[in-house]
Amino acid sequence: MLFVPNASELILLEAMLSSFGTGSELVLKLYKNDVTPSDSTNLVASFTEATFTGYSEVELDPAEWTYSTVSNKAKAVYGASALSWTVTGAAHTVYGYYVTDQAETNVIWAERFLTPWVLATDDQPMLSPSFSLHTAE
Repeated sequence: MLFVPNASELILLEAMLSSFGTGSELVLKLYKNDVTPSDSTNLVASFTEATFTGYSEVELDPAEWTYSTVSNKAKAVYGASALSWTVTGAAHTVYGYYVTDQAETNVIWAERFLTPWVLATDDQPMLSPSFSLHTAE
């Protein structure tokens, strides 16, 4: 059985996310199709990227991750403030987000929102991406 001390989980998480440096940043995209991320939906083609006016994908700068330990779990939160977009076009439903490699050929991780965002003109959806690492006890 693999054992990773709690303090080392933080080291591993930071090493993992910082490995996507300049020229190989992770890319965050919102998705609009009703799909639940799983091993069978792990392809970029499984997700339909959001297209509302005011939306654009976000390259995740590895220097913007903040690392901490919360309840014995290593946690990384992206950015000093939440990512946000302003909807300037027609209504749109967003089910979650997915993160790809720079080449946009691999899904690194994906998260479905508990409740889909039903967006209307002038809405400003906000997202604070986070990633946790914890070994089972």
